[in-house]
Amino acid sequence: MTSATLRAHNLRLNPLKCIFGAEAGKFLGFMISRRGIEVDSKQMVTIRQLQAPHNPQEVQSLAGKMATLDMFISRSVDQCAPFFQTLKAGVKFEWNDACEAAFEELKMYLISPPVLAAPKLNEMLFLYLVVLIRAVSAVLVSRENMSEERVV
Repeated sequence: MTSATLRAHNLRLNPLKCIFGAEAGKFLGFMISRRGIEVDSKQMVTIRQLQAPHNPQEVQSLAGKMATLDMFISRSVDQCAPFFQTLKAGVKFEWNDACEAAFEELKMYLISPPVLAAPKLNEMLFLYLVVLIRAVSAVLVSRENMSEERVV
């Protein structure tokens, strides 16, 4: 089925780079399995070893790393706001206590981030919104039972 569809659209695959029927695997820096999408363990090691930024370029690098993981971070823009304050034009760079606290809190949170699960057919989903002055965040969840929610 898959190969016929690819041939019909004149597409080719490199067999050395293809895996079919795998239970789990890495894709774009994430682990994909039956459980859902998880942050790769190599990224976890990198996050644990992150040092506090010392200049605006390092803050921009940190913001880029957080952007790749923002789907795993609840209210990511709000939590990273102290970092972004240091990047405002005309403001002298200062990594203060609020920045350090937000940085350490994000590192601790990302050591064991949630697993993003695919929704099941005909499953009821709930959308939670958080509206703040500087950000709007949303999360889509499903409920296994009334006490347990899964991020979708």
